[in-house]
Amino acid sequence: MATLDEEKARKKAKEADEALARGDNWGVLHGVPITIKDTLETASLLTTAGYPPLKNYIPSQDATTVARLKAAGAIIFAKTNPARLGGDYQTNNPLFGQTNNPWDLNRTAGGSSGGSASAIAVGFSPLDIGSDVAGSIRHPAHCCGVCGFMPTDRRVPTTGHIPEFPGKPKYIRHLLRIGPLARSIEDLPSSREKAPA
Repeated sequence: MATLDEEKARKKAKEADEALARGDNWGVLHGVPITIKDTLETASLLTTAGYPPLKNYIPSQDATTVARLKAAGAIIFAKTNPARLGGDYQTNNPLFGQTNNPWDLNRTAGGSSGGSASAIAVGFSPLDIGSDVAGSIRHPAHCCGVCGFMPTDRRVPTTGHIPEFPGKPKYIRHLLRIGPLARSIEDLPSSREKAPA
């Protein structure tokens, strides 16, 4: 994990239980605890992308995907470790160190969403939101034996992803995707019902 927000998550979980008891439903992810790759901005929660110049960066707003997950009732309780700036096929960075494969610590968890895939594999989180340019969801999912989904181009907004790619050529910007990881295909929100996009 890059960052754990246990106190706020427990408070939000209690509110979710109380809301259900009153008959209130927050949405399709009501009370579901989820983790977010540390390359997506989360308001009031450390967001570093594993990059030393961002070691104290706390965004004032959520990435679009994070805002939509919260609006659907999800409870963000931790940020998962990424490769530095999401740019490697393994997960290691100067701020939080290396994430190893949970099944064999001598092997890689893949990258750059290795913290995401590891968290899912060990049951730390039922759902994680990662990012992918050149295999960063798919490769860690394969290494850790979980399911990862890379959505179609522009299906899920990438605003609030670090690093932003506005100055890069169009073909690079259109490779970036935000997508879920879960233990099984049945656990991926898009396989059961319309997930927030």
